[in-house]
Amino acid sequence: MKKNYLYLPLLLTCGFGKILCEEAHLFEPSSYSRSYLMNLTERKRCDTDDDCPQFSVCEGKSPFQFCKFEKFLCVGNENDNCQHINSALWDEKDEAVIYKNIFNSIFRFKFGIRPIMKTCTKEQVDKGECKTKECSINEDCMSGLCYSNNCITEQPIYVCAGTNKYERYLFNCKKLNNMECHTSSECYSDYCDNGYCKKAKLFMLYYHSFKDMPYRSYLL
Repeated sequence: MKKNYLYLPLLLTCGFGKILCEEAHLFEPSSYSRSYLMNLTERKRCDTDDDCPQFSVCEGKSPFQFCKFEKFLCVGNENDNCQHINSALWDEKDEAVIYKNIFNSIFRFKFGIRPIMKTCTKEQVDKGECKTKECSINEDCMSGLCYSNNCITEQPIYVCAGTNKYERYLFNCKKLNNMECHTSSECYSDYCDNGYCKKAKLFMLYYHSFKDMPYRSYLL
């Protein structure tokens, strides 16, 4: 992945009688690796966001306030540095850029946005099973690879998200849409279909959560 392109300014445009423009960062480089995030075991107590490490916020009610890390995009090797995701601007499950106008109306952009966020594998593109918005050069893609006018990755991409304060682990790292999988539990979308993580509709999430359960004898 070409990290220097992940955090380029994105120009978002919205209008109602006039054009409103805003520059924002979808991604920012971090010093955290997937291995580091997954091995965090101690929660940090806080009173305000200023008490928390970079890319984390203070959540909960006193005296049970803890620093909760935000989301990260991690590619390939577990020791490579991850990119911080601006969740206010990118919905990683819906693969869309989010923008809120002055009337607090929320818009999701999937067309004409660079870099292209959706990513396929080379095998999916070759089989015609996955398509992204058309790219012409590697720099058009969040993944840094343009192949047959589609954005692809040669390494698995993970979304690492901070968990709530009652869970044992501080982070869950799961695969982004279109990454190879064996079970739905591997996917950030909670839906593995025909060997790939897919964007799922609500009824499919219920079905696959049930399907992956090891015991169902109570139905007999």
